[in-house]
Formats: sequence, C-alpha cells, structure tokens
Amino acid sequence: RRHLVNVDELMLSCDGSRLAGVMLRCEAMSLGKLELAVMIAALRAADVFVSMHGGDVINALHMRPGRAVLELVNPGFQKAGGWLNQYSQLLTPVIRHERLVLPASSGGKGQGGKNQRSLHRAWNANATLAWPLLAEAIAGVMNRTERSVKLAADRQRDAALLAKGALKRLCC
Repeated sequence: RRHLVNVDELMLSCDGSRLAGVMLRCEAMSLGKLELAVMIAALRAADVFVSMHGGDVINALHMRPGRAVLELVNPGFQKAGGWLNQYSQLLTPVIRHERLVLPASSGGKGQGGKNQRSLHRAWNANATLAWPLLAEAIAGVMNRTERSVKLAADRQRDAALLAKGALKRLCC
C-alpha cells in the first residue's frame, strides 16, 4: 500500500486554511480501519476526497454526485497503461475525478524507468506531498467542480422551464 508519509503535516497546513474564500476542514482517515457506515458517512459529507492511487479510491463512489476525488500517483506510474484509468472510468459519470502525478522528489525511488521493476517501485512507493502543490490542486478541483455544479443546476432549471413552456429550446 502507498501512503503519504507527511499526512500529519498536510493536515496542519490544510485544516482551517482558506482557498478561494472557502475555509477548509481537512481530516485524515484510514478508510480500511473504519466501520462501513462511518466510512460512507464521511465520504458522503466530503466535497473533495484525496487519496493515493489504490483500492481506497473506489470508495469515492459513496460521495454525493458533483463532488470530486483527487487521485495521487507516483511519478513513473502514470505510464502504467490503460488499466490505471479504471477509477476515472467508474467515477466520472457520478463525480469529478482528477489525477495529480506527484513530483519526482516526492520520496519514491526508481520512478520513471521503463522496465517492470521501476514501474513496480513507482506503484508501491510511499510519497510526500508539499502543501502548496496540494492546495493548488484542491483549488483547481473546487473551481472546476463549482462550475460543473452550476452548469448542472442551470441545466436542471432550464429543463424545468422547458417543461413549463417558459423557455424555448434554441437548438437544431
């Protein structure tokens, strides 16, 4: 399993900070150690779920529609092939999926190589993530999620107006 080795430091920087005028409430959880109902409740309450690539990412399906998951991938592993996109393909119809490839200096060894051994090391390496990089990624996800939620709300409003006959479709 891959872990962020500086998660405590990230939580200190993240919790209570402001991004785009929004105060963040950040909490680190080990999902595999939680009771199922507690895990689901935590994910349902989350706006953004940040996780290293791995089995925990699929738990994002418990999030509310329109929310976002930020999947962290060690450098070199993003070249693993089509199966790396499995979470994106499963999650995208419901929530926004973004992938952040960590910088090569994030702590893993052997990333970027083309042989299977380097790929395996990249896959299994623990990592560190600098708060400014995570803050930038979260801000970007928040901005894109806010736009997509607004677009979805606009589409719902327009559909309701169309149903009432108050709006004419201006399409072919």
